[in-house]
This record gives sequence, C-alpha cells and structure tokens, in this order.
Amino acid sequence: MSEIYTKEEFLILAMLYVANVDGKIQPDEVRVMLERFEPASVAEVRRKFNKMNDSELIRCIEENKAKFVPTQEDKAHLMDGLRKIVAADDRHLAIEEYILQAVETMFA
Repeated sequence: MSEIYTKEEFLILAMLYVANVDGKIQPDEVRVMLERFEPASVAEVRRKFNKMNDSELIRCIEENKAKFVPTQEDKAHLMDGLRKIVAADDRHLAIEEYILQAVETMFA
C-alpha cells in the first residue's frame, strides 16, 4: 500500500476519495485541491491514490486519522475541504452526501 507521510498528503488523499465517489474526479474538484495545495503534491498523491483500491484507501484513512486529524478543529477543517470538493461541480448527488456523512462518522 502507498504510504502517506504528511498531513498535506493525508488531506489530499481524503479529498480525492470524496471526489471519486461518483466514479470520476472532475476538473472542478481538482481545481479546489489546487487552491489549497501545490500542483506537485496533488499529482504525487493522485499517483498513489490511483494505485489503491477502496479497501486500501479506507484502511489508510483509518490508520492515519488520529495522527493527521487529532483535534475537532482539524476535523472541521477537513470536513470544510471535503464539502468544497462536493460543491465544486455544482451537482448534488445523494452518494456525495452519503460519503460526507460516512467520512464525518469515521472521524467521530
């Protein structure tokens, strides 16, 4: 499994996971990531993301959440970023709302 070494990588991975819930990461979703992170970082994490299956992604998030999202403030910051990803393409799908709730529960 691809390793995540920094908080930035972890946040990008979580954003990619949510962006991909409808089966395709849209350019508008990538644009939201690029507003917060360097293009090289997004590209590197996306390479790792593309090599991981769903169970590896979930396990990676589970294994690293305490390290990279230790406080309620960190959780709120993460969820804000994930909501921006969902809103980026101006479509509101039920699966996107579901994944937001699932991720929020994962960090409870």
